[in-house]
Amino acid sequence: MKYTCIGACESRIAMHACELRRGSESHLPRLPPNARCAARSKRRLQKLLLVSARHPLTRLYLRSRAAIAFEKRRHGVSAHWWLVHPCSCFRFAWDIVMSLAYLYMFFMIPHMMSFHRMPAGGDGSDPLAETLSVLTPGYVVCLVDVSLNFLTGYVSPDGHEIFLDPLLVSKLASHYASGRFFALDLLSSIPYTWFHREQLQKPEKDPKLRLLFLELLPLLKFFRLSTLRHYIKEVVVACGASRVYEHGIWILCLTVLIFHWAACFTFVFPFFYAYVTRTPLDKAEGYLFNTKLYEKPTWLIYLTSLHMGGGNLCSYSYTEFRYTDLPDKVTRCILLLFGMSYFLYVIGALKQVIFLQDDVIFKCDTEGKCMYFIVTGTVAIISYSGKEICHLRDGDYFGEIALVQQDHKRITTAIALEMCEVLRFDRRDFNRVITPKSDLHERLELVAHRRMQDVQDVQSEI
Repeated sequence: MKYTCIGACESRIAMHACELRRGSESHLPRLPPNARCAARSKRRLQKLLLVSARHPLTRLYLRSRAAIAFEKRRHGVSAHWWLVHPCSCFRFAWDIVMSLAYLYMFFMIPHMMSFHRMPAGGDGSDPLAETLSVLTPGYVVCLVDVSLNFLTGYVSPDGHEIFLDPLLVSKLASHYASGRFFALDLLSSIPYTWFHREQLQKPEKDPKLRLLFLELLPLLKFFRLSTLRHYIKEVVVACGASRVYEHGIWILCLTVLIFHWAACFTFVFPFFYAYVTRTPLDKAEGYLFNTKLYEKPTWLIYLTSLHMGGGNLCSYSYTEFRYTDLPDKVTRCILLLFGMSYFLYVIGALKQVIFLQDDVIFKCDTEGKCMYFIVTGTVAIISYSGKEICHLRDGDYFGEIALVQQDHKRITTAIALEMCEVLRFDRRDFNRVITPKSDLHERLELVAHRRMQDVQDVQSEI
């Protein structure tokens, strides 16, 4: 390399003059004009297998034109020219094909298993379940990918060397075979239904768990999710998009996949549990079996499962609308006591209880396990000595000491002075929602301590 200086009016600019010869970009030996068609076809194939400057990862490993040219000459004159360079045009095109194949398989494998292979659509008479023609193209592409990975070079862990030496052909195969993906690729790409025509029937006393195991093997393909992430990154970088678009596209794909998987597994998991426990469908419990959802059309099953699975992911459920007619006083009381962040959880855990006039809600010296919110009615709080401490009405609460103190004995007695509707909040639900060391737990301890102090003050006045 050398530099020549070109004079300008006010400055001198250093310009690079490259000494590399401008010949064929492939750096392959030229063919004679009368070369045979086979030789020309071989040359075209070699160009596809050589390293390419247009590959998005080439500049990451080969950082100059000289390094790229040397890599092309090294690969071109090799006796094993048919090995695929990891940064070649052919490999990049195949990565695009595999990214589409992975997306297709990530969608269709759980869908076919949940709604067709399992006895969800009837008694196994679904033609899609019998032929599996929908998954056949994906299986074929994945098997070709397994074979192609044995013929593809690989980059050293430090990224400083690309292994394509003729003496290392066996090393290429051993590198892939000893890696973490070979067993997963092979087990999840073999269409076992081609070798056995049996299909899972409805759970019986002696179900064939062997078939259930074979149905679950294709799910190992999900471990290739990181590979799909890598392929999408390659495609986005090749298109010249920024990292923001790259992350946005990946998050969008991942979100769609997660919701789809949630819908599929929400529906199929009760069947899987029924197979393992050998429970017939007519004796199984749950929403799926009670409503016989599996007898409905597939599109309705999918939409229902998507709603249920999405609800589990996003934590929305019927409990948010369980008490839509709560009085404002009770709502404000719960908000002031627990805060907005815990409001929905507390509302979902409340249990409605009705007490008639003169009913004893709880007695002094009994173990407390819950607190109460008064919806309507009047409750009298009476001390141990029998003195009436106060009357509580709509929107008030009492018994909160039992939530923050384990093995707590009630220090007062609560009696309904009229017909009362109350909402009970159990300690078990409280501990499930609120952690012991949280600020809310400490605040409730202060409230309970003040209540206990008021009761003790009343007792001391007697």
